[in-house]
Amino acid sequence: CGGSLEGPSGWFSSPNYPGNYPSSSNCVWYITVPAFEIIQLEFDLFILENSNGCVYDSVSVYDGPSTSSPLLGIMCGNDNYSFMSTSNSMTVVFRSDGSVTNPGFLAQYRALSPVQVECSSELMRVGLELSFLHALDYNISDISVNDPSCRPQNNGSYAIFSIPLDGCGTFQQADNDSITYVNTLRAEPSGALITRQTQLRLQVSCRMHRDSMVEVVYRAREENTANITSSGDYNITVAFYQTGSFLSPVQESPYTVDLNQDLFVQVQLSSSDDNLSLFIHSCVASPSSSDMYQSYSLIRNGCPQDSTYLSFSNVPPGMARFKFNAFRFLRSDSTVYLQCKVVVCQADVYPNRCSQGCLSRRRRDLSPSSHTTGVMLGPIQRRDRAPAGTPPQSRCREHRSLSRSASLCPPSAD
Repeated sequence: CGGSLEGPSGWFSSPNYPGNYPSSSNCVWYITVPAFEIIQLEFDLFILENSNGCVYDSVSVYDGPSTSSPLLGIMCGNDNYSFMSTSNSMTVVFRSDGSVTNPGFLAQYRALSPVQVECSSELMRVGLELSFLHALDYNISDISVNDPSCRPQNNGSYAIFSIPLDGCGTFQQADNDSITYVNTLRAEPSGALITRQTQLRLQVSCRMHRDSMVEVVYRAREENTANITSSGDYNITVAFYQTGSFLSPVQESPYTVDLNQDLFVQVQLSSSDDNLSLFIHSCVASPSSSDMYQSYSLIRNGCPQDSTYLSFSNVPPGMARFKFNAFRFLRSDSTVYLQCKVVVCQADVYPNRCSQGCLSRRRRDLSPSSHTTGVMLGPIQRRDRAPAGTPPQSRCREHRSLSRSASLCPPSAD
């Protein structure tokens, strides 16, 4: 009996369970769960010989990796018991004497995280379970992050820090796949010079993934939905605007436009980190939000592919703006979806992808200081009406590159 128990959860029992355990048993279980997690131990069934002080048969639970660790409790008789550790290890000892035996016990353990972390473009929200804090003999006034002036709120169960991505001593780490925001949660006795309490020091972080998409749709005059789908953790929005002044976003849904009409698009990052900039990496148009294989490229690797595509310069940080002329797809209805891949860069790190502009395929186009995300905008719908007497060829042009189905012209009358 006994042994090492590892992993996030498990079961163990007294010898011969559910039969009676043998006399003169001595079993020791060493439980270990992943680092920075704690252990909840529950005895679902417990029947041992009862005695004053549990001097005959007993189960002892220790808060740590050995029997030298602090004793959480010693049990006998018939009852239900539950224990929680203050670290990722626990030791359980079962002993029986040479006389009376009973069915013993069945126990279950599982790992719990005393810290919850939620990430958004604005905040890193960190919650520390108060019962865990109290088990270490700390209270909410003893805990802090890198900037001690940032204080937690008490909701009764958790001490909650709301940490801006650019504040409270948060720092950044970047690789080719993500930008990670890191802070440290620590507990120290308030006003003390020394301590003999268990040290609490946890690194908490939010990893903002570099690859996601945003999408918009227009209908070349039949209508445009400013429906936005953002994957990844950055809060990025995309919208059509009425004019190149970018003062009035398009409210109608779907957005109905004329062929060859100028379409103005703004992509915006909302984040508490002011040290971020945006760059349009690529945009493709498609007649369907679920089928991007029949697509037409407006820009690829930062290089315009459509002659009407124009990127606006001198825009505020955290924004990107461009325009193009409306078109429709041949052999398809008049709806067009636009899907763009956007790069988020650390503005003070050079070179970064946002500063490199158009790159050929042979060159590496991402650096550790950048993050790629995607947006989709649409639908846009064509307005079929045209001024009376206007010949079709005077108000359209065709795109023959890539897919032959991409066109700015309506189908011929025949």
